Amino acid sequence: MSVKTTDLGDLEQYLASLPDEERERLAEAAAALDVAQLLFSARDHRGLTQKQAEELTGVKQQEISRYEGGVGNITIKKLERYLRKLGFTLEIALLDDETGQIVERIAVNRDRPRPTEPARKRA
Repeated sequence: MSVKTTDLGDLEQYLASLPDEERERLAEAAAALDVAQLLFSARDHRGLTQKQAEELTGVKQQEISRYEGGVGNITIKKLERYLRKLGFTLEIALLDDETGQIVERIAVNRDRPRPTEPARKRA
């Protein structure tokens, strides 16, 4: 059995040919996987099993498993609370697509000091 390989240009062309709704679903799935990776990395950085993370955070092991698998919808509030209990601060950054610069960055947990913000570009 032979395996057909596709170069990146073919993939980009294929994705561009999809209907908007399908591309939106793919973007949502990619975002869920990004959050899953973030959650796994936080727990792994602390050297915890999912069961140990449950004991520390109060989030059920099955729920941690779903989120780390990219399944389920975690709210920002729940994400921030879980990460805070693991000893992390969640930041959200607003990136300018044209320049790649951070326009605004906030720490979601208001109990902690906010990071230094970059100077704002004046129009």
